[in-house]
Parts: sequence; structure tokens; C-alpha cells
Amino acid sequence: MDEIIEIFSALDPTFFEKVLISILGGLIGAGGALLVYYLKVQSDKHTDEEKSKRHLYNKLSYFNSLLSSVIDSTQEQIGLNRQYCLELKEKPFEFVHFNISVSDNLKRICEVIDQEYVYHSFLEFLDTSESSKEILKVLNNCDYIHTALKLIIEKNRLAGLKIENVSMEYSVLSEKVMDDAAAEMNNIKRTSPEYNQDPYWKFINNSLLNYYSKIPDERTIPLREEFFIKPFKLGLVHEFDRQENSDKLSTMCKGCTHKFTYLIKLSTDLSDEIVHDTNEIEKTLPILEKINKRIINSL
Repeated sequence: MDEIIEIFSALDPTFFEKVLISILGGLIGAGGALLVYYLKVQSDKHTDEEKSKRHLYNKLSYFNSLLSSVIDSTQEQIGLNRQYCLELKEKPFEFVHFNISVSDNLKRICEVIDQEYVYHSFLEFLDTSESSKEILKVLNNCDYIHTALKLIIEKNRLAGLKIENVSMEYSVLSEKVMDDAAAEMNNIKRTSPEYNQDPYWKFINNSLLNYYSKIPDERTIPLREEFFIKPFKLGLVHEFDRQENSDKLSTMCKGCTHKFTYLIKLSTDLSDEIVHDTNEIEKTLPILEKINKRIINSL
């Protein structure tokens, strides 16, 4: 113990002071380095947060531009759909062009952009108790419009093909009625010297002449049905039902009328379906318009 005391007594009186200063200096240096590191971390964190917020802002701004376009083009498409349906009912036997107004922006919302980013962007700048439900409703409505319009286009395509096929069938069958009727006239002419006095020959001849005189150029399906098939069928059934081959001709006429009625039904059903689907699409717009205005006010 005495030896230890002697050792410390022999030391320079400033030794402990120097050691303490060295320790304190080291601690201060380390603390300063830690402080600088901490401040840098905080600064980087703040910068990252700013970048993230700016990124979300840009996403929301882009979504707002797309949504505004979708609302406008959907409203225009609704008007086009209704006009198309009116023309379908007015002209069930004519080709009516189906106009498409909706831009690719609807597809971008539903299939291209990251909807999760849109969701978080919306919550970042419009955070209320209902925000989550609102933005999900907007995205769901956009998906619904996108799907509904694709279905309308596909329905129209398939119905158009069906109408085209039935129209062709009507044209072929009605032409056969006219050809077979003319053949009946020729048979009577070959077997009867006074063929032009034969009531059946006169009926067929007058039916054909009446049709061609009233419809010299444009021989559409409704005109052929009204001015030839329908009156010809009535005459066959009520006046010449006992005539040879009249049953065959009247049966073909009935087939034409059936196809004629079916064409009207196809166009009417298509029109009614598109009107229904269009009305459902229209119901989705108010929430889109409401939320879009909120987004605009927040930017």
C-alpha cells in the first residue's frame, strides 16, 4: 500500500488533469460526431419524406387529370348510347354505327396505374374518416364503367352479327318466294293458252308488279315485307289456299314474316339492354364528380 502511495506521489501533479481532459476531449469528439450523424439522418429523413409526399402529390394530380377526362368522356358516351338506342328502334333493319367516346384514360385508371399509390395519395391529402371508403368507391366505379362499356360493345358486336345473319336469311328466303312465284306463273303460262285470265296467275303477276312499281330502287327488308310478302301471304291464305303449291309459298312467306319480327325483337332487345346498362353507368358518375372536385380543391 505504501508503495502505491509513493508511485502516485512521484507522478506529475497535472497528470490526472491531463488524463481527464483527454477523456473529456474524446467524449466531446465522439458526441459531436454522433450529433452530426444524427442531424444528417434527420435531414435525409426529412428530404425522403418530402420526396415521398411530392411523389404522392404527383400521383394524385395525375389521377385527377385522368378522372376528369373519364367523367367527361363517360357523360358523352352516355349521350351517344342513348342516341344509338333511339336509332336502333327507329331503323331496326339498317346498319347503325356505334360511336365510342370513352378515351384510353379509363383503361389507364383500371389497368395501368398503380391503384394502391392512388389510394395512399388520396389519404395523404384528403384524410377524413370516410376517405378510405370514398377512394375505393371511386376506383370500383371506374372498374364498373370500364367493364360495363366493354360488355356493351361486345353485346352490340354479337347482336350485330346476329342481325346481319337473320337479315341475310330473310333476303334469301324472300327472293326464293319471288322466284318460286314467278315459276308458278310460268307453269300456268305453259299449260293454259289463256293464262293471263287465270285468277292465280293474275294475283301473282299483280303482286309482283305492285311491289316493283312502288319500290323501284331501294328494296329494303321492311319495304319488301310491307309491299310484297305480307299482302302476298294474305292472298295465298285467304283466296288461293287450295291452289297447287300455294301452301309452300305461304309457308315461306310466314318464314319471312317470322324473321322480320325476329329482327325487330333483336334490335329492340339490344336497345333495351344498352339503355339499362347506360342508366347503371350514369348512376356511378355523381360520386366520381364529388370526389374529383375534392381532389381539385386539395391540390
